Amino acid sequence: MKARLLLPIVVLLMTSCVAQAQNDLPVTVTKRLYKINFFTLGLEFEQALGKSSTFNINPNISFGLDYHNERDYNAYLWPSLELQTRGYYNLNKRSKAGKNVSDNSGNFIALSIYGNTPSLIEHEESGNEASYGVGPVWGMQRNFNSGLNLTVTAGAGYGKDKFGDEGLTPLLRLNLGFLLGRGR
Repeated sequence: MKARLLLPIVVLLMTSCVAQAQNDLPVTVTKRLYKINFFTLGLEFEQALGKSSTFNINPNISFGLDYHNERDYNAYLWPSLELQTRGYYNLNKRSKAGKNVSDNSGNFIALSIYGNTPSLIEHEESGNEASYGVGPVWGMQRNFNSGLNLTVTAGAGYGKDKFGDEGLTPLLRLNLGFLLGRGR
């Protein structure tokens, strides 16, 4: 049942991204962006697909702590990969309002797919399985004159968590980093 709901959502999301790309927009996305992220250590690449759509790839290494009491905790180190097709929908509105739209500073909807391996740090307990998720997200990206990059995404989709449970899962991400380069 849940998988049946996912297909119409994906089709709707991809259709809206293509429809956005067909508009004759005076403001277009930057052709290429290279970013380094600090919260999830990694290098990110965003490539324009159309006038208002991009493909974003974010290989990274995430760190986490599972805290039980004062003496008992587990540390985790997960290699991860996140892929997104983004459709930016408010670049013209932001530009007309005098807000920054350079380097894809705007809001977007995206299809997000992520996956990570089990932790590189060994654990005897459960809770160290590979995980994945796929679903639609809303996001905002802001790039500042200093080169600082902030990206926030939130949504829900279908996935499997580190405990092996499958089903509805939140798709949340906060990236803070710097732009390394751009290609117009």
